[in-house]
Formats: sequence, structure tokens, C-alpha cells
Amino acid sequence: MNIIIHRGTKEVGGSCIEIKCKDSCVLVDFGLPLSFDFNDEHDDINSVLPQPLYSNIVKGNKKIDALLLSHAHLDHYGLIGKLPKEIPVYMGEATSKLIRFTDEFTPNKIGIINPVTFKAHETFRIGSFEITPYSVDHSAFDSYAFLFTGDNKSIFYSGDFRGHGHEHERFYNLVSNPPKVDVLLMEGTLL
Repeated sequence: MNIIIHRGTKEVGGSCIEIKCKDSCVLVDFGLPLSFDFNDEHDDINSVLPQPLYSNIVKGNKKIDALLLSHAHLDHYGLIGKLPKEIPVYMGEATSKLIRFTDEFTPNKIGIINPVTFKAHETFRIGSFEITPYSVDHSAFDSYAFLFTGDNKSIFYSGDFRGHGHEHERFYNLVSNPPKVDVLLMEGTLL
């Protein structure tokens, strides 16, 4: 498997990670940087798209089999409306509802997307990947981490999580019984 972190290493937010396995390619999150200001007339949403990834996708030079969303915060999903509509967007059912609801009341219009919903701990396939979503505690309702397996390797993407919220037992359950992984991709807001 190959991992490319397009955004999210030099600033908090704006997460975008590409994971490849054999002939399959998925993105995990496609978010707006936290620094983006909808009220600033100089902030153009097109200027914060992860390049050259975005151009390669819309020109057909890069095939993306799916996008997985960890949760419904704009710094993880805020740019999905710019992606071609034929790319399926995997998310929790409540996340899908939150995004549709938020789209009605915020200046960042996502528009019509192609949602595919999943449930925690129910493994599904996308091409060469087996993906298992893990429900995690975070300030966004319906937040997930993901375990990717394929080609005899495994990657765990933590998404955003915390161990002190109303669902804190999810954090402790995961820490006490973690999946076996080759690579851990972890959000590091406070690191």
C-alpha cells in the first residue's frame, strides 16, 4: 500500500489523505483549511484545493474509487462538493444527514453528493481494500477512525478523537483492544 498525505501535516485542518492498494485508490477526508474565511472576499475556495491532486482528478489523470469521511466538520469534508459527482462518498448515516442539514445554513454549499453509508465495525470492500470503520468520541457526532487492509498490510487512520467526551468509553475500548496495524496515521492537534 502507498500513502500520500496531501494536506494536514503543516496545519490543523484541511485533511486529505490518499491511500493506494494495487489498482485501487481512496481518499480519506477532503477538508477546508481551518484558516479559510468565508467572509473574506479575498479567500477563494478554489485556491485551497489540494493541488496537483485536484487537477489530476478533474482532468481524469487520477482515478479515485471512493472518498471516506471521518466526520462532519468542514476541515474534513468542506471541499467534497468540488469533486466529480461520480465518486462515491462513504460516511456514517448521521454524518450524511448532518452534511445535508449544514449545507442549508452555511455559505459553503456542498450540493448533491453520492453518499454511501456504513456502520461501525461492519467491514466493507472498495476495490482491493477491506475497510472497517471504528466509532470514536469527538465533538462531531458520528465520528470514525478507519482500518484499511489489503495486500497483506494494514493502515489505521485515527480521524479526530478524544478521550474525555460523552462517548469517552469508545476511546478506552479502542486503546485496550487495538487492531493490529503496520502503519498508524494519527491526527495530532495537540501534539
